[in-house]
Amino acid sequence: MGLYKKKGATLSVGFTAGIGMEAEKGSTDLIAKVFGLLSPAADTSVLGADPSGIRAALKQSVEHSLTMSLNASCAAAIADESAFFYTVDLTSNQAETDAALNAAIAGNWTKISKLSNAKENKNVIGRMIANKHKIVVNVLGVYNYASIGEFISKCTVVHCPDDGSATITDVETARRITVASTPHQAAPDQLRHALSEAAISTAAYSFAKVGNASSLTSSQTLVIYRRGADARKLTKDLMPAVVLGLATRAQISAAVGGAPHKHALIQFEQKIEDVVAQQMFLNPATNQPWRQSELIPIGIGQLRAFLDPNDSEDKRRLEFLAHWPATQPPAPYVVDWLDITWWADAVANASAKYVAAKAAFDRIPAGADPSKAPDFMRARNDLAKALLNLSKNEHSAFTPGWPLAVMHWLARGQSACSVNASWDSSTQLQLSARSATA
Repeated sequence: MGLYKKKGATLSVGFTAGIGMEAEKGSTDLIAKVFGLLSPAADTSVLGADPSGIRAALKQSVEHSLTMSLNASCAAAIADESAFFYTVDLTSNQAETDAALNAAIAGNWTKISKLSNAKENKNVIGRMIANKHKIVVNVLGVYNYASIGEFISKCTVVHCPDDGSATITDVETARRITVASTPHQAAPDQLRHALSEAAISTAAYSFAKVGNASSLTSSQTLVIYRRGADARKLTKDLMPAVVLGLATRAQISAAVGGAPHKHALIQFEQKIEDVVAQQMFLNPATNQPWRQSELIPIGIGQLRAFLDPNDSEDKRRLEFLAHWPATQPPAPYVVDWLDITWWADAVANASAKYVAAKAAFDRIPAGADPSKAPDFMRARNDLAKALLNLSKNEHSAFTPGWPLAVMHWLARGQSACSVNASWDSSTQLQLSARSATA
């Protein structure tokens, strides 16, 4: 007995599990599950100013993420493809078998999956789990509050239609990454910019926000989903794997081939542990804080690695980058100039403040309370202001993957990176995260 997806069709998922406001132990409450990531003791009874909007945004994110994963696991690219397929022995266990078959005909396949006389040949839900696709939850702005409880009481949630992610954030940040007419839907470019800011900020706060903390991890994710993609486009989507050192161009070309593909889902993840983050703000050649003029060539070099000289648009971008900063950027390429200049300014400014805060911390006597040291608190507040200024720039249209690449470079190649890519119903690339200390 089987359920088939027709060739070329697209499945959609409706999420109807418990999404109430009660955070009871053992419940299926989506609110409690998500906010429990912030703190196991998170009190969601005082959740934000718009609980219904938060519930709707989380529901959209779960539905969107499950839909992407489901279609990637059952693409039906070249023919009708089974989503569920079981072989059932009808000579035994008759009462339970009849009930299970009737339930499956009605759309409930859970009973047949538990029959002792049924053999599972395919279950797309099991394949989704095996493929390890994730629902991405971002958190922005939490360091602006004295406690997790205060943050939760004043936060909101926005859903990104491009990648299905949910972002828990303070209201001010939400205004920057959404459009006024859709306050719970993120604008993808603005969201990418905010997440890049957050990666730099978290790396700095690994020392400065809580003194000698050793448990903060700066992380970024990139999720790309395409219902259909030709080989050239898919190869370009996978370029972060090459730039991050996870695969060679030859490996990517071999995996993609020359034919178009259906329902491609690509997930990149990067983590930078605090021990690595604390060396990111010094130029290893001088052991001094980074300067903007030193960072510009790095940003250019990492962007060039993503561009294809055989693509007419990329070729023009490469020509501009080859002559920058000697020539002014022509109108179509101002975005590249803004991206690189903003990033270099932000990192250089944070580097100087970070080094000052660390030096002030090092002067505190052993065992003393850092919060009682005026010099350290002033330096820490200066760093906080420098990081806050990252959010003043409203533009962004980052080349996908570029923020991962520049952070990997600053981490001296020691960020832990991984990629999981599926298309045409199969996992095509699943490269384990690199060791942050390798």
